Amino acid sequence: FEWLKSDVLSYLKIRGNIAKVGNATSAYRTAIYYSSPGTPINGVTQYYLPTTFPNANLKPEKILTRELGIEAAFWKNRIRLDLALYSKTTSDQIMSVEIPASTGYRYDLINAGKVTNKGVEISLSADIFNNPNGFSWTSTLNWAKDKSKVVELAEGLDTYTIGQDWSVYSYAKVGESWGTLVGSGMVRDNKGNVVVYDDGTPMYDEGMVLGHVTPDWTAGWSNEFSYKDLSFGFLLDYRKGGDFFSGSQMFNTYTGILDYTAAGDIRERGVVLGKDIATEYTFVKEDGTPNDIAINAYDWYAGYYGIKELSVSDGSYLKLREAHLTYQLPKKFLAKLGWIQDAKISLVGNNLAILWLSSRNQAKIDPESTQGAGNSSVGFESNSVPPTRSFGLKLNLTF
Repeated sequence: FEWLKSDVLSYLKIRGNIAKVGNATSAYRTAIYYSSPGTPINGVTQYYLPTTFPNANLKPEKILTRELGIEAAFWKNRIRLDLALYSKTTSDQIMSVEIPASTGYRYDLINAGKVTNKGVEISLSADIFNNPNGFSWTSTLNWAKDKSKVVELAEGLDTYTIGQDWSVYSYAKVGESWGTLVGSGMVRDNKGNVVVYDDGTPMYDEGMVLGHVTPDWTAGWSNEFSYKDLSFGFLLDYRKGGDFFSGSQMFNTYTGILDYTAAGDIRERGVVLGKDIATEYTFVKEDGTPNDIAINAYDWYAGYYGIKELSVSDGSYLKLREAHLTYQLPKKFLAKLGWIQDAKISLVGNNLAILWLSSRNQAKIDPESTQGAGNSSVGFESNSVPPTRSFGLKLNLTF
């Protein structure tokens, strides 16, 4: 469009797409197969039937995605914008639901449920300095937000258990976002204050909503600096929200291993909840007056085992996700070789450092430490091995 051309707008593209794909289950789930644990008894191989009833009529999950985006560049491509809005609907999900043990099985495999995801992704990039023969600096900001909602489950079912650990459950509840953490939590009055018993310890109850595993939003900031043949770049990764239950925090607090259970002289004197420790909460007595009852620090930290809310942490973090230092061999040197057009050698590092964690993450557990890779492990951590830091040397050759 000629009328759009100007010194300000260098490029404009509007895109849209609709895609529908399927997602199948794993093998051997649609017919009865015997399995072997691999350990014979007196030389006789053992076999057993599955505990999940196979569904011969099982269908693939359906995933319908719609996206509308815009790409634009300004001032001779010095500033670039990419904006995308999307909507995803997942239906006929493959679910295992409990059935009476009298059937000979524990679960039935069915197609049911519908989950929607709606979100936005924004990328803004700028060449702050652009001198091919001198100093250049390119900076890119990314921001994304996804909102999920469980629209429906199987007929007669409004709650589905995604995963669980130590009596904390991750649920898919109709009308709520995917991954609601439920377990024992502290009782609050109508003002949100935690109510304590006459002995100064907090009241608690079962079946309370403790958090949500889905982050509120995520962001990233990458920078690339170059001067002649040398370049340096890094990526900062930020996540806001995304709660998780930490078995490590629960047990290491309960047993007095973590340092904050022995901070100062709290083990030698009485403490008042909300004043001396646990100051992130406001505690009141049953009559509504401020809590002033001193208790032994052991009585508070021992409560971490019974009150699961105390071990649900905010998964927010800021990480130095990656960095690199690159040297490009001079063109004059490569010209003498004749058969190499371009050569770069880089020192690279990934998952380099945790720069910040939420104050609600008392044990300073890496929020990306989980028990496994499946959906049932999202939002749960227990004595997990944290993600590894890695370094490498990379050589890129162009012939």
